[in-house]
Amino acid sequence: MIKIKIKEICFNEKIILNASSLNVKKGKLNVLYGKSGSGKTSILHALILENKFLEECIWNGKSIDLNDISKAKDELYQRISYASQDTELLEDLTIIDHIQMYKDLFSFQGDIEEYKTLLDVNNLLDKYPMQLSGGERKRVSILLSVMKDSELVILDEPTASLDEHHTDRVIQLLDQLLKEDKTLLVTTHDEKLIQKADVLYHINNKEIVLEKDVKEEVFEYEKEVVKKDIKQVQKYIKKTYEHHKRYKKLLTAFAVICISFCALSSQFNGFLKENMNYTLSKDFTNELIIYKPNKGVENFGYSYDGIGQVITPNEVEKIEKINHIKEIKYRNDVDIFEEFNVYLPEQYQNFQYGIDIIELSDREYFLNINYGDGKSQKFARSDIGSLRYSSYLDDVDYSVDIQEDFHQEGIYISPSLAKIFSKDYQSLKDVTIDLRLLIPQYYRKGGLIQDNKYYLTISACTKVPVTMKIAGILKESKMGLACPYENIIYMKQSTMQSYVEKYRKKKPELLYMAAVENEYRDYIKIDFFSELTDDIKENGGYDRFYTIDYQPWEPSAYTVLVDDTSNVSGVIQKISKMGYSIYYGNSDYHVISEGTKELQTLIQWASIISTILIVIVLAFMKYYDRDEEKQMNQFFTHLGFDENEVLQIKRRKYFDRAKSVFVETVIVMVCCIGIDLGMRMIGLGFHIKPFIVALGIVLLIEYLVPYIIEKRMMYDKTK
Repeated sequence: MIKIKIKEICFNEKIILNASSLNVKKGKLNVLYGKSGSGKTSILHALILENKFLEECIWNGKSIDLNDISKAKDELYQRISYASQDTELLEDLTIIDHIQMYKDLFSFQGDIEEYKTLLDVNNLLDKYPMQLSGGERKRVSILLSVMKDSELVILDEPTASLDEHHTDRVIQLLDQLLKEDKTLLVTTHDEKLIQKADVLYHINNKEIVLEKDVKEEVFEYEKEVVKKDIKQVQKYIKKTYEHHKRYKKLLTAFAVICISFCALSSQFNGFLKENMNYTLSKDFTNELIIYKPNKGVENFGYSYDGIGQVITPNEVEKIEKINHIKEIKYRNDVDIFEEFNVYLPEQYQNFQYGIDIIELSDREYFLNINYGDGKSQKFARSDIGSLRYSSYLDDVDYSVDIQEDFHQEGIYISPSLAKIFSKDYQSLKDVTIDLRLLIPQYYRKGGLIQDNKYYLTISACTKVPVTMKIAGILKESKMGLACPYENIIYMKQSTMQSYVEKYRKKKPELLYMAAVENEYRDYIKIDFFSELTDDIKENGGYDRFYTIDYQPWEPSAYTVLVDDTSNVSGVIQKISKMGYSIYYGNSDYHVISEGTKELQTLIQWASIISTILIVIVLAFMKYYDRDEEKQMNQFFTHLGFDENEVLQIKRRKYFDRAKSVFVETVIVMVCCIGIDLGMRMIGLGFHIKPFIVALGIVLLIEYLVPYIIEKRMMYDKTK
């Protein structure tokens, strides 16, 4: 006998059934009937510990300890099989697979063919639960409960939704089970079952009333103890993947593609950095120029014209502390034929209105070439075009950049400039050049750009006449660092520095420029004043006045010498992080790095969007699968697995799912990398990083997130 005490059953503060008790007689058909909602199913759920309404259960004179729910469920697992009226089945497992799973789990040795014939399920074996009617699902559920071969078989309204023929078949099955000494506890509204009951309980007015009883036969029911085998369960969980709906397979394929993209994009970003470093280091120089461009011209690159924000001595000290920097020297790069860089009073010193601009320019800006035979030749600005002068470091060997070295002090000139002077380079060995260097004295703000939003920082130079020998001819416009301009003069840095230190001013100067304009707003007269008096304003006859704030010149660019070319890339990255732009070799680092950063940002955003899409896909799948997951939980709960065991089953399911998706992702990634290597498009190569990234994303979305949701579902259920 099974003695059961039930606590008061109450939902939402409404009493459904008062505290009651009933005795289930062994080997008999025990029937419980009553109106819908009277608490019949709640009593059955209490007995299988699905709710908290079971107060006491004495089985064959032995009380089951309800304080340890897990242990109590294990004990009841051996003794009870249960078929609910909701007929929980695994929707992606065929009926024959359900039957085989029960055989494996419970070592069923009975006559399954007889049961299948009685319940008329032979024609349903290859179907999935979703393909069955309610009555067909009911019959399959009863068959499975019988296959557990337990001492007590609980059937919740087994004939509901069945026609008369199949109702009679179920009753025949019950008769067969009674002959096999099974104990049956059935809830029903069916009059046939009520009439057939050996023990009959009626729920009326919130009380359980015994209406019919028989004497219990004394016998021992013996059955080998069956241990719960989660591995067997997992084998059939895997089979459910084979029947995933098309939308699931499509969404999984989409997720695999997105994960592959996210993982490979991390490798591609690394490739972009490596490719950038390779591009910048292919010139094999360990020199670079650092500078601070003015706002509005950040992407224009280094211009070799002295324009740019001042780099202060304090900033230089911080740069010098970077590892692998061997030397740092300031630069004075300028176009010596460009009046824009000249100190304004000096620039307009010989100003005459009406003179042709080219004529005036040629008169002010020129070179005199003094040949060894006493002859000389003048080359005006119009003959040469622009002419930059720059500097090279004193203690660096530039022999690789020199075509003709005359081994004497002086300046090195580019081959295009040398060809203007003479086609025979050797004839230039004894030549001297008279020129006027532009040596910076001040810097000022000027030259509005971008719709007058930003000012340029411009050097204000004085013209210093010098005579220099040609020390050699270069292979191209390059000494260490390549210059983008064809005509260039290179002077030793110490020589250039001596001129700068001699001529640059120590104090600021405030000047006022006064201009007389014609009707076309052309200047016809320009004067400069250190003080702008009222008399000058009112009686000077000037049309326009300008204030010019000159500050003592400070360098806007520096040459940085790195100890080895292999360390250039690291130094570039560190200096770039400090906010400076970098020119390196034939490539402008700032332009390349900004372009690379933009591409990396684009890829990162694409990765973020892909990740968001994956999360949406996951949420979409979980939304549509939530009822199926709950049904699966119920299925295993009614089999006798407790919450921790169900969670363990689901955890293994999620892990296997993650493993499957990861394998598919790896296949896609390997194919992409293989195609890339074969076609030599991007150069991704095989690296461990993207596979680690893919593994992390897969574990997150296919294992961790579903597991957290599962835990939450179980927590909500127990509240």
